[in-house]
Amino acid sequence: MKKTLPKQKEIERGTGTFLNEHDDRDIFVDEFIPTVSSSVLPVEFLPDQSHLTVYDQGKLGTCVAHQIATEKQDQEYREINKKMDFSRRYIYSLTRKQIGLPDSNEGLYPRSADKMLVSKGIAPEKDLPETAKTHAEYVAIDIPASTILNAFKYRVADNFAFVAVNEAAIKQALINFKGVGCSMPYGAWWKMKRGVDVLGTPDAEKITGWHRIRLNGYRTVKGRLQLRFQNSHGKDFGKKGLAFFDFEAFRPFIRDLSVYTDVPSTLLEQVKELPYAFNLDLRRGMSGYDVLQLQKRLAKEGLFGFEPDGNFGPRTERAVKDYQTKYKITPVSGYVGPKTRAKLNGTTVLPELKMTLVDALIKVESNGNLYAIGDLNLKHKAYGPLQIRQPYCDDVNRAFGTKHKAEDMLGNKELSVWVYTKYMELYATEANIGGPVTDEHRARIHNGGPSGFKRASTLEYWNKVKSFL
Repeated sequence: MKKTLPKQKEIERGTGTFLNEHDDRDIFVDEFIPTVSSSVLPVEFLPDQSHLTVYDQGKLGTCVAHQIATEKQDQEYREINKKMDFSRRYIYSLTRKQIGLPDSNEGLYPRSADKMLVSKGIAPEKDLPETAKTHAEYVAIDIPASTILNAFKYRVADNFAFVAVNEAAIKQALINFKGVGCSMPYGAWWKMKRGVDVLGTPDAEKITGWHRIRLNGYRTVKGRLQLRFQNSHGKDFGKKGLAFFDFEAFRPFIRDLSVYTDVPSTLLEQVKELPYAFNLDLRRGMSGYDVLQLQKRLAKEGLFGFEPDGNFGPRTERAVKDYQTKYKITPVSGYVGPKTRAKLNGTTVLPELKMTLVDALIKVESNGNLYAIGDLNLKHKAYGPLQIRQPYCDDVNRAFGTKHKAEDMLGNKELSVWVYTKYMELYATEANIGGPVTDEHRARIHNGGPSGFKRASTLEYWNKVKSFL
């Protein structure tokens, strides 16, 4: 009798990767290790992975931290034959704190997390266990100094470098370094039956987010390269957490391939000569390396007369305002946004443009990410640049005879704005409000529903939106 597998439980899985922005200081492996021809490399490289823990991130957007913890676990095993679990929560929370990501925005930039592992290390799992069930719980921690000190012992190589997206470079990186971090588009092609171990073909129109995995081998099937990876969606994914994908099918979408390695000092010195690239918006309350570089830059301008410490406090805010005044950047807010970053990076300062309300809403809701998915802990998730939920769509559908789903907003700014506009036609009216309609009314209704303009809870949201107006 044919043995049947127990029914697989359908579980919503998290992702959580923000794609790295371009930085001229990025170092690629082929700058110091010449890439050989693919033809001289083995047609298959599938090292044993049974010593690795198959992690499950659940619904949390913590895939980057899981990939890093897996990488570190493999390194410990290969170097000292010791199996250890490492804290995903540690690398996730500490990295986010360092770069000042808001709690509402789940995920990490791989480059920031790689820097953290190289410079600060990662704590053993026992020091900061994976106990939190929600994102709010996950990041609401004060990491003890003893944990930070212990984590320092588990740093990786002196630096990290990126890998070119071509067959030979990836094969060689896997053989040399055993593991390669990789960012991939996420969508329906990730949902596989138990035992199936090859991802389906990606669809550029149906990308719902970005996911971080660890490449750990490859094979050739009917003349086509398939890359093997370990996922962080539990043992029911693929074959006990491992699966393959067709390289050529995914090639246009692969992003941010990285490995940990010792980079030649001469190359590092050359990179240090390049101007620092400010790729993240910076504001009061943030801390970390980007803030430290900002303070150093302001000091060179004669605007910051204190020892740079990497903490964005009132002194730094005052210096930023002085910088904005000096170069006629408006508004003089003390917030390092796109225009201020453009000047710091030596590019042309953007012309003075008034941000529309819709633009400001998109900035607050998703920071311009067309594929953002939020409210993962709620019954109805929020989708797209304006983070629209299904009840929002339902109201528009009933009134205007449409059949839009919230998921339709992913990657579609035009549709998102159309649905928003129609929602405003329904509720941002003088009849509903009892007087003239303002941007504040529209923003608070968007955030809190038809009566959102009355709720005290939407005031904070409006203040965020207003800061961009």
